[in-house]
Amino acid sequence: MATTYDHPLTIARDTDFSFAATFLLSSGGAVTNITSVDADIRQRPKGPVITSFTATETSSGSGVFVLSLTRAQTKLLRMGLDYYYDIVYIRSAKATRQLRGKITIEKERTST
Repeated sequence: MATTYDHPLTIARDTDFSFAATFLLSSGGAVTNITSVDADIRQRPKGPVITSFTATETSSGSGVFVLSLTRAQTKLLRMGLDYYYDIVYIRSAKATRQLRGKITIEKERTST
């Protein structure tokens, strides 16, 4: 059985964003045979989906996924509002929530 982890994210608005997540079983081993990943952002935990991460497995069967948002997607997110995400994978026709948390939106980062 997998454990659901709470992990806050900070996302810079109007920029590309990505992070890697390793899906683990409670035994510590990688979750394999994942058929799909749903990774949605909402303004309320059970509210309508605002946008969704694209999930890409780094190596087949590794349990490591890169979750990403495009610049156009992060532009939809407004500073000062609360957002939440949850990541659910499907394995053997069973849905398991692996990761969730609150999202803080920052102003676009500029280089100096």
